[in-house]
Amino acid sequence: MYYGTAKPKGTTPLLPQFDLSSAEVLNKRFPVDVLAEIASSEYLPENLHRNLAVATWVRAGLLGNFAAAQKVGNTAAMMRPQLKTYVDQYNAATSDEERRFAALFAIVHFPGLRPFVDAGHPRSTDFDKIDDYRDNWWCTDVGGIPDDLNFEKQYGDNAAQVVQFEKRVEASSPAFLSEEQKGRAAEEWKNIFSMGLAADYLPKEVIAWAKAHQDDPRVPEALHFAWRVDRYGCADNRQNVAENSWSHDIFKLLHKRYPTSEWTKKTRVW
Repeated sequence: MYYGTAKPKGTTPLLPQFDLSSAEVLNKRFPVDVLAEIASSEYLPENLHRNLAVATWVRAGLLGNFAAAQKVGNTAAMMRPQLKTYVDQYNAATSDEERRFAALFAIVHFPGLRPFVDAGHPRSTDFDKIDDYRDNWWCTDVGGIPDDLNFEKQYGDNAAQVVQFEKRVEASSPAFLSEEQKGRAAEEWKNIFSMGLAADYLPKEVIAWAKAHQDDPRVPEALHFAWRVDRYGCADNRQNVAENSWSHDIFKLLHKRYPTSEWTKKTRVW
């Protein structure tokens, strides 16, 4: 991840990374349509281009900005070919509600998806693999502390992290943004931050879709992968994971409504 190869040589240079100021400005001070413009250009180094394009597509999908998601979707799929099927499904959706679920359906499949860029410490586990230390999806800060690893947020002193977050010096907005763009960026960041922990937000949203669209053939698969988010996602604000879990609700839904589905058979516990 830091060298762009699994077996770097002694002369292999480190890859450039976003520093803290850059990551905070991108995560909090740019509206998603401007991020889509940046991510659709080819001026960034490849690794940063990939991270920004994918993060922008996720962010646009969660915010319901179809135009921005459509603009950056092909770039994200090119950078992460595993996403192509899901980007195509998103683009083919015919309503905002369907597009939103298509974005959620993609996100629950890939533990490396998150609506922000990291600072200095990119996720090192393969994009589509579960990280053993819960560096999967996102923690409660939703990118508000981009220079801390999810591992630190997961296993560190939660009270100290809250104090750290509250005392952070906020990044300034770029001078070239208009007041209208700055206002949209602030509102979008507020919406993203309010989503909170992925292990709570994503299962809750998938369950709501499943209950309202029982005949959608994607529901059993979506529920299984939402169950996986609940089990393996960052749990930094859960005092007791067993008592604050969506896995029981998902288990019951699958085994009651879709008892013969392959996805139900893969969801064996709660």
